[in-house]
Amino acid sequence: MQLAQIAVNSVEIVYAGQLGPTYLAAATVGSHTFHAAFLFLMGLAIAVAPLVSQARGRGAFREVRRTVRQGLWAVTALSLPPMILLWYIQPIMLALGQAPAVAAAAEDFTRPLTLGLPAWVWYFVLRNFAAAMGRPRPGLYAMLSGVVINAVAGYMLVFGNWGAPDLGITGAGIAATLAAWVVFLVMLAFVFIDPKLKRMRLFARFWRPDWELFKEINRVGLPIGTALFFETLLFLAALYLQGLISIASQAAHGAAIMIIAITFMLPMGVAQAGTVRIGLAVGRRDRSAAGRAAVITFALGLGCTVFTALLLLSVPTTLVGIFLVESQPDAAQVLQLGVAFLAVGALFQLVDGGQAIAMGCLRGLRDTTKPMLIAGFCYMGIGLPLSALLGFETDLAGVGIWIGLAVGLAAAAVLLTWRFYRLWSTWAFQR
Repeated sequence: MQLAQIAVNSVEIVYAGQLGPTYLAAATVGSHTFHAAFLFLMGLAIAVAPLVSQARGRGAFREVRRTVRQGLWAVTALSLPPMILLWYIQPIMLALGQAPAVAAAAEDFTRPLTLGLPAWVWYFVLRNFAAAMGRPRPGLYAMLSGVVINAVAGYMLVFGNWGAPDLGITGAGIAATLAAWVVFLVMLAFVFIDPKLKRMRLFARFWRPDWELFKEINRVGLPIGTALFFETLLFLAALYLQGLISIASQAAHGAAIMIIAITFMLPMGVAQAGTVRIGLAVGRRDRSAAGRAAVITFALGLGCTVFTALLLLSVPTTLVGIFLVESQPDAAQVLQLGVAFLAVGALFQLVDGGQAIAMGCLRGLRDTTKPMLIAGFCYMGIGLPLSALLGFETDLAGVGIWIGLAVGLAAAAVLLTWRFYRLWSTWAFQR
């Protein structure tokens, strides 16, 4: 499901790359900026999983329905402000010193993309509910339908194939938004069709408020969203720093970070499973089961990162080449830089997976505020300043930016893992 999710985003970037390095850079910046807003909102959606799994562990099934309902309320209430900011991305980019051509193309891409934001966050609330109920496959099937829609619509609208208008990078944004609404509607259909999900009657008395649960979703979810925002902001800032070096460096970063994002989906999926399994154990007050779930989550997740790191080291030229057309100007330079970035990305993959797994385990304990502070310190206090220092005060340039990212993520992985061990060993958290 995680791989299918990232496939929607990666297809957009691949199509944009066929238009040239400027459009590759624009689509990457636009996509990362969109995801900064989206991941903040997704924190509220993610909060649904531990709350539902703990309620399910206690046998409190009416609380399951109320939790999902208030989760949908929460993400809807907070969607409008980021949509307004995303709509006016061009002046923001220009104020941050980005190339005018990249800023203009990024706005052409991001404006239609913005219209899909509500659909994505509603889907994730329902997907996390289904996963916590032991039904992860509906989310997978819904996302696969989005992959197909996005690939076909993008092929038509970006290049003007099969009689469709040639909309260029704007077509990629439209295709992604179409995919978002299809994904949400398919997931919604499963909620009404799947027997185990249907019996929860999610939309019964949908307009009835439950302010205590609404507050709890915000208490658990806002720190999750803020931590995700910090991480995304770190990557977004790195992308903007690359733009201050050159368009070629920014385009290479876009291709390399997209490859990293795809491989990162494996440990991320394991981390989400860990959240649910640990949450179920906590709901039953079963400390040993929570410990076993954590050990398995770490073992599986880190095993995935070792495999993907070896893959990055084995065929970097092939991987970066997927996003480029050799005949485009500066393609050779972009390829060379992208391969250099992926060399650092192999180490990057290990520590990024480690922090995601630790964060997922902590969410199962409903511990989110202090992990948010740890993430903010490591990403903004260590990773970003070090990236800027190595990128502009040494000869490492773009590679130095990647080294800074890796160090910030490594610090987060160590501190978050230590926090989970401390909480589990003392069983000291809000159950």
